[in-house]
This record gives sequence, C-alpha cells and structure tokens, in this order.
Amino acid sequence: MSKAILFLNGNIDIAFCQSYIQNNNISGLVYCTDGAYSKVRVSEFIAQKIDKVVGDFDSIVYYDSPLFHLDTNQDNTDFEKALEYMMTKDINEIMIFGASGGEMDHFLSNMSIAKKYRNKLRLTFVDEYSKYFFISRKYTVENVKNKMLSVIPFPFATNIYYKGLEYNLAGGNLILGENTGSRNFAVKDNVDIEYETGDVILFISHENYK
Repeated sequence: MSKAILFLNGNIDIAFCQSYIQNNNISGLVYCTDGAYSKVRVSEFIAQKIDKVVGDFDSIVYYDSPLFHLDTNQDNTDFEKALEYMMTKDINEIMIFGASGGEMDHFLSNMSIAKKYRNKLRLTFVDEYSKYFFISRKYTVENVKNKMLSVIPFPFATNIYYKGLEYNLAGGNLILGENTGSRNFAVKDNVDIEYETGDVILFISHENYK
C-alpha cells in the first residue's frame, strides 16, 4: 500500500500546491482528473510526477497515450473514476487538491464521494485555508494549538465529546441546518474528539489565529 496525490478540477493555486507539497515533504506519484490536467501541467515540479490522468475526457482531448486512462462509466464522476483506478495500484492514502472552489455543488459532491470511500481510503483534502477529512468515531489530532478547528457533521453526528478547544462539547448532537461545531480554536496541542453515530468532517486551519 502506498501514498499518492490527486488533483481535482476545482480551484487550484499552483504556487500554493507546490509549496505545500515541498514544505511538508509529501511524497508519492501524482494523479489528476482530465479537467485538472491543464491546470497542473504548467508546473514542471508537479507535471514530472504525474503518473496518470483519469476521466472520460470531456474536458480535454483524449490521446492514446500511457499517460491517459479513459473511463467511460457515466455512473461515476471523474473523482470516483480516479479513486477506483488508484485503488488498483494499491494506493490507500491520498492527499487531494482542487476539491473546493469553483462550482460549490462540485464541492458538496466531492464530500459525499469522500464519505462513500472513507472506509476504503484515507483521504485528506487541502486548500489554501485548511486541510480537512472525515474522522473516526474516536480521534485525536496533535500539534494544533492556536489553530482554528471546525467539527462539521455530515449530515449529523450524535453524542459528541471534544476537549482541547476553546468551546468544548460534552454529549451534544450536531446536525446540518441546526447547529455545527464551526470556527472553534484549539487551546491545547492535542484535541480529542469522540462521537457515537453519524459522520464528522474535521477542518484544521493552516494558520495560527490566537
């Protein structure tokens, strides 16, 4: 099993992505959907790592090339096609850029797909503001003091406990449309989160706010 990087066709700040990959010593081959390819190939640093471009090629012209993998299954999005292909290569941990920004229905769709694959793959999303991912029902995040954390139900999470934040919770429920644990701040290096049922996306800011 191995790690990889995946680019989706959302907002991609190439300078940020390249810097983030270098500064955090992130290794692994790069994969991208067909719509993301034209955005990332302008960076020589990223382009030379691309192993495969996956999709139905409605965004760019398909060529019979080892670089391109054509998947015509219209029941799956290009994101799903990329994940399915990467699993055939024994990849189980993926850092994803380009999931947010642009058309926001794509972002919600991407989060729904991430939920679908959460028990098969370890998916971490990164944009210019934060990294975010689904967490297990008992989870500890380390070295986050002074960072902004948002505990977002998707779409609900019950009997939640968290400590180490400015505003802690002891046995409450979070439900989209009613209440969410957004824009909290870590007052300790380690933050512990537990919940009983549902799903939670944890957002962690890159910058310190306190």
